[in-house]
Amino acid sequence: MPQDEKAPRRFSRRVIWLALALVLISDIAMRWRLRECPLERDEGEYAYLGQLILEGTAPYAIAGNHKFPGSYLAYAAIMKLFGETTSGIHTGMLVISLASTLLIFGLGRRLWGNCAGVAASAAWVVLSISAGVFGNAGHLAHFVVLTMLAGALLLWRGTERGNGWNVAASGLFFGISIVFRQTSVVFVLFGLAWLWSTRNKTWRLGAIYLAGSLIPLLAVAIWLWVAGVFYQFWSWTFTQAAAYGSELSLVEGEEQFLRATPLVIGWNVLIWLGAALGMVATFRTKIREGWFVIGLFLSGFIALTPGFYFREHYYLQILPSVALLFGAALAKGWQLSVPWRLMAVSAAVVAALLPTIAERSYFLESSATALARHIYGGNPFPEAVEVARYIEAHSDSKDEIGVLGSEPEIFFYAHRHSATSLIYTYPLMEHQPHAHEMQERMATELERKSPKFIVFVNAPTSWGERADSDMFIFEWASRFLAREYQLDGEADILADGSQFVWGPAATGYHPHSPYTVDVYRRVNN
Repeated sequence: MPQDEKAPRRFSRRVIWLALALVLISDIAMRWRLRECPLERDEGEYAYLGQLILEGTAPYAIAGNHKFPGSYLAYAAIMKLFGETTSGIHTGMLVISLASTLLIFGLGRRLWGNCAGVAASAAWVVLSISAGVFGNAGHLAHFVVLTMLAGALLLWRGTERGNGWNVAASGLFFGISIVFRQTSVVFVLFGLAWLWSTRNKTWRLGAIYLAGSLIPLLAVAIWLWVAGVFYQFWSWTFTQAAAYGSELSLVEGEEQFLRATPLVIGWNVLIWLGAALGMVATFRTKIREGWFVIGLFLSGFIALTPGFYFREHYYLQILPSVALLFGAALAKGWQLSVPWRLMAVSAAVVAALLPTIAERSYFLESSATALARHIYGGNPFPEAVEVARYIEAHSDSKDEIGVLGSEPEIFFYAHRHSATSLIYTYPLMEHQPHAHEMQERMATELERKSPKFIVFVNAPTSWGERADSDMFIFEWASRFLAREYQLDGEADILADGSQFVWGPAATGYHPHSPYTVDVYRRVNN
């Protein structure tokens, strides 16, 4: 029997479902206002590759990145259902968020009772939508969380009941999480470790679990092999991913961690403190439910560690565990006498409301452009929309375009293919063995295809240039654009509203900002 049902006074079933409905409505209300926020560059990558899939082109065939193809497939499905628009993508991500919220409620309820389930789901909504983890955006970590939670819930049910079907389904969902991100293999290992700890038909259940986890990986491998892109897939996601993951030193990783973690916690500090209390309580009681969630937390932390980048949205992988531990703390408080119980509930409500009040400008910005500026500063995400619109209006659907910068969302908005297989320029600036080779490849591909339009993103955040970066691509671009192209448009990136100049007027325009997005048209059309 759930622990909170042993308490002197129970939550009535009606109150529980009303509370859960309030949590879900809050999630919908907050995310609905954010749905028009322009895509950031990771979303642009997933949307563009998803768009190619819908057109019948396999990922990695004409463009790719070091990520596994799960996000591309998910975005393709979302756009098929909700439309190939920013709003459609974010509506799909709202559905993903609601599904994750329900899974957290179900897992928390099964582990510690109704009170914990509601508290955990509320904490998850607040944590996952926070600007500190770029919760407005449809990052692949949201898909990892969804499949990981489904796997965790089925794993708990399977081991408690000795049910092979639940265990197999758990392995299947954990395996799907790897299709989204390679590091999710740690969740598969967590499941194996948990099965071993039960000592209940371990070998049989372990074999069933592993078989389930391999199915998604084999299916993806067969699909890419049949599509003729397995070699490109391997090169992107293993060879080049290894170079990307080995760039930062341990000291640099520590600096990244110390920079990112306070931003992630932010105004959610009371929820994190509640989760810490929940962790302490689980250590003291040493119950299996607590060890299960702590295992998920450690697995999530390990999954965000490779490469030592500690990007804020990577932390989404540990937030379900933080939310569940917060629920565990409230479940403990609910077992106390009435005054303490009321104090615990009041503290939980304050912890959930504080971030939404403190970050109200994030949730109440009046325009999509203002919201993008609030979250992303000078990144040219609003400008990408107008640049793509201009290119789409002045080119044929079969024309390819080049983007010198890391803004793949331009390809998606413009419905135009990239003239180069490299849709990010970050790797070109990194201190890694493939950097110069990639610069030469981009230059060669652009020279060979000579696309009608080339966009040069004159913004440091789009390049990630370092003191030791190879500057070949800039020197080549300066010569090539001067010889073959003319300036045909310019977006002047300004905090109070960017200026856009198109056609012949662009050549005489003097930007007010040092950061611009320049559109070049080929001279000989």
